[in-house]
Amino acid sequence: MRTGNLSDKRGESQRDKNKTPGADVDFIVNIINKLPKYSSHYRREQTETLYLEPGMTDTCNKCDAYATAIQGYGSKEEKELKLQEHNAHLEKAELLRSKMKDDFERAKVNNNIECLSFDLEQTLPLPWIPTNIIFYKRQLWVYNCGIHAASNEKGYCYVWAEGEAGRGAQEVRSCLLNYIDDKLPKNVDHLILWSDSCGGQNRNIKLTLMLKAALQSHQTLKTISMRFLEPGHTFLPNDTDFGKYESCLKGHQRLYSVDDYINVMKVYISVHAAPTNHATETATPTTSTTAEADRETTTHPHHIRPGPGGGQSKNSHVRDDKDTRHNTPLNQDWAGSDARYSGRPDIRGDVLNLRIIYWNPGGIIGKTRELRDLAQLEDAHIILLGETKLRPEQELKIPNFFAYRRD
Repeated sequence: MRTGNLSDKRGESQRDKNKTPGADVDFIVNIINKLPKYSSHYRREQTETLYLEPGMTDTCNKCDAYATAIQGYGSKEEKELKLQEHNAHLEKAELLRSKMKDDFERAKVNNNIECLSFDLEQTLPLPWIPTNIIFYKRQLWVYNCGIHAASNEKGYCYVWAEGEAGRGAQEVRSCLLNYIDDKLPKNVDHLILWSDSCGGQNRNIKLTLMLKAALQSHQTLKTISMRFLEPGHTFLPNDTDFGKYESCLKGHQRLYSVDDYINVMKVYISVHAAPTNHATETATPTTSTTAEADRETTTHPHHIRPGPGGGQSKNSHVRDDKDTRHNTPLNQDWAGSDARYSGRPDIRGDVLNLRIIYWNPGGIIGKTRELRDLAQLEDAHIILLGETKLRPEQELKIPNFFAYRRD
């Protein structure tokens, strides 16, 4: 039997045996302080908490290509050249973003200037339901063209369904034309438009001709400037508006029509006590087109549109003055533009007369399979009008033209 001085030490203080040394704590705090942080856009008035930026899920193609080239194989000179090109790309992106910020500030203090940014939101599914099988079904889509005004910090949404119209240059410029005609303050003589560099929607001759026609027919406008952010670095105020709407959608499990989407946006505005900061509207039932003018009155249209088929134009600014009826200057000594294409494209004729075409009134074109696929879902509450006999009182309650919600 062992003998000795044994004592029960349970419960006695271990003198902070598991406590992290102060030097280690200071080391970690120093690392955290060096990390990039941001305050939440939605709670910045309620808390001073800072957050770490999430991983980038939408990176710049050029930046990725430069990073690969710099880190990959090649001579020192080649890597140095790519590094210089990458720095020039980042500097131009920052310069354009700074100019956009300046334009927005000018519009807030100068009543004769209005600055708008516009963009298309990510397509929204129709219907919006939690049923898991919807993932495997053909769906319809809802389009939302957002326009954000700098003078009053209002966001406007032009909403339509797939089949009523597409999402190309004709539709985007129709939304802009509607805004210019109905909502642009009458005292504005200089309109500045900011967008990304998407050639199929924003940066093309179709939009340029529409703006020229709108400028010539407007009573007070003297100048319209189109300006484009550097590709890959195109965060716009519209993205903040879209984020607010999409956050609100998370609280709604079932939406069956375009009207339901519009009502959600309106409810969001009232619930968050911001009716003066946002507005929601349905898209106009007609769309304007200058297709004939595109072919007959324009030379060198590729100098506006970017990409291999567009001449690789590097211009970031298109300025149109009312007294220059027959050309569209692309330069005007503005940083970020390519002087080689100054003064083009030329206009041979008159683009004042826009030809109006009606959006498809008959229903979804080429979407019969999708509609029938969705109609098989009981939870989708979709019935095809063409295959259903409705009473007159039912027809008055139909929320859209191609299907209606079951009671």
